[in-house]
Amino acid sequence: AWIANIKMADGTPQPEFNIPYCKVKGFIGLGVDFLRFPCQVPDRAKCKICDCIPERIYTLLCPHHGLCSDCKEFFIGFYCRECDIHTTPEQLGALRSDYNLDGLRLKVLCPMCDKKLLLGELEEHNRSECPKIEKNCSDCGVKVLNENLQSHQEVECQKRVVLCDACKSAMSHDKLSEHDQECPEKPVVCDDCKGEVLRKEKSKHASECPMRVVCCENCEGSYAYSTEKEHRKQCEIKKLACEYCKLYLKGDDEKKAHLKICEEASIECAFKDFGCKEK
Repeated sequence: AWIANIKMADGTPQPEFNIPYCKVKGFIGLGVDFLRFPCQVPDRAKCKICDCIPERIYTLLCPHHGLCSDCKEFFIGFYCRECDIHTTPEQLGALRSDYNLDGLRLKVLCPMCDKKLLLGELEEHNRSECPKIEKNCSDCGVKVLNENLQSHQEVECQKRVVLCDACKSAMSHDKLSEHDQECPEKPVVCDDCKGEVLRKEKSKHASECPMRVVCCENCEGSYAYSTEKEHRKQCEIKKLACEYCKLYLKGDDEKKAHLKICEEASIECAFKDFGCKEK
């Protein structure tokens, strides 16, 4: 909440740091009725009746005084006792309001950030410059304090535009994670050799990887391609081994001869013709 909205018992704002508040009128874009003026407000900048500082003022025949539009409506004519000058009903009715230049040139404190600036500049300041106003992020629409807007747009906004560090494609930050899972220029880990390879080259690498798994046509086992020579050597040894006692043999003839005498080998029962299925 703005400090300028804090009210005393009589309805006027609570003073802060001995800086007096003055009522302002006609400044629709400010959103407040009272502002702090750190300087003396001259009579010619205020309404002679209600002491407000209007955006537009009706200057009386006495050059140092004027009326706001609300107070002017209460008078047919106006007699200024201070200046001893009478503005007749005809003269008062013919008056046209002008911008209150003396008021617009007054120094005022921004009710949001306490910056000192001209009253005539305050509306624009509160619309676009004040660090304490909320602005909508142009990318995601979230309301952010003006002082944090740049950091939000550069670091936090999920809709900020970012570049993929691999393929340099532009996208919103909330799409980056999904893109990372598909980007062809991103390095990925080969399942076999655990080395890194570009995603677009993974299929080609898989067919060339020295650690790719291949199947042995002899033993129906599998081995890493880089160990093929060693595997074939071991596979040949296992091929000549007795499948019952696991004894390694030197060739097919020796294996056939061994199987006839291997004590672990299973042979069919002599009474198999009579229905025995035991071995």
